[in-house]
Amino acid sequence: MQLQAKFDFGFNSEPFLAKVGKVSDPDVRELTPVSTTGGRPLCLSFGEKNDDVPNSVCVGRQFSYLAEGDIVRIDPNAGEMRVVFRTNSIHNVIFMTERCNCRCIMCVQPPQNVDDSWRNRENLELIAALPKDLKTICVTGGEPTLNKEAFLNVVKALAEHLPDTDVHILSNARTFNDVPFVKAYADATNNRFTIGVPLHGVEPQAHDFIARSQGAFNQTINGLLNLAANKRQVEIRVVVHRYTAEHLADIAEFVVKNLPFVVHVAFMGMEPVGYAKSNFENLHVPESVWWGGAAQACKLLDAVGIPVSIYNVPICLLREDLRLYSRQSISDWKRTFLPICETCKAKNDCCGLFESFAGLPNIGLKAK
Repeated sequence: MQLQAKFDFGFNSEPFLAKVGKVSDPDVRELTPVSTTGGRPLCLSFGEKNDDVPNSVCVGRQFSYLAEGDIVRIDPNAGEMRVVFRTNSIHNVIFMTERCNCRCIMCVQPPQNVDDSWRNRENLELIAALPKDLKTICVTGGEPTLNKEAFLNVVKALAEHLPDTDVHILSNARTFNDVPFVKAYADATNNRFTIGVPLHGVEPQAHDFIARSQGAFNQTINGLLNLAANKRQVEIRVVVHRYTAEHLADIAEFVVKNLPFVVHVAFMGMEPVGYAKSNFENLHVPESVWWGGAAQACKLLDAVGIPVSIYNVPICLLREDLRLYSRQSISDWKRTFLPICETCKAKNDCCGLFESFAGLPNIGLKAK
């Protein structure tokens, strides 16, 4: 699914957000600005440009999926349009920043040292335009908490505007090492907020090697403990690759003994983009290598009542006893199935593959 492209909008303006109105013509989408910075109404055409319609822009049929209530970001000066919210998706995100205080060896969003503070105002405008009955949304980056004030403004706006929405925040939790910041976060949010935190090992050396940041482990663990002390939900995420595959049971045991308050643990297949793609040959291991460790880990977590899942791994690549933990975890806009999957009886329950696996070595899919 294509989410962004370049077009000639025929006018100059600061970037602005616009919402898709009621769809009465399958070949046309009318946009109304929702930004405080202005913008102008636009008419997107999937066929030929209609010169009789004011502000008509031909964008091509790759965006014909746009529905009423969807929100796009228009940057006329750069000639860019990007879809930032889709009403028919459960995989919407609020992207805080491209910056990060880690450089994880399998990071799918390699950090960029850029000034993207413009996102702070725009994210608040986006939240204000979201539907009140939204089921779930994710806050991510980079590391979304680096600008503490901007992060707190966003979570406060989410809690106030969308009190019944599940909010999932992806963070390395290092910033939550700061006790006053954790308290401010707790005061600003409700029990529908969960922070998903990566754990790469059970000791500082292993975790910090993968995070490529000395001191990351201690800050992350302190952050998790601080969040628990302030009665905020946390989830542990373990990306499975060469350096973690043999330690899944150890990580599960560490969680049970030291982090028994977590609400969920997810063992995750790698998404081969960013650093994970450039390091793929070094990091990737066949799923059969970690079946045993995953089984031990899942049984241990099950035994103490901590929910556990396996993300991003097609069902056919899991051993039979692991398939009950499989989840449809891959975002709809980057999920694909191969021709062999079309006849598989498990397709409707399978997460499929990341589109970014195209061109990489065969990973051994086989239809059931």
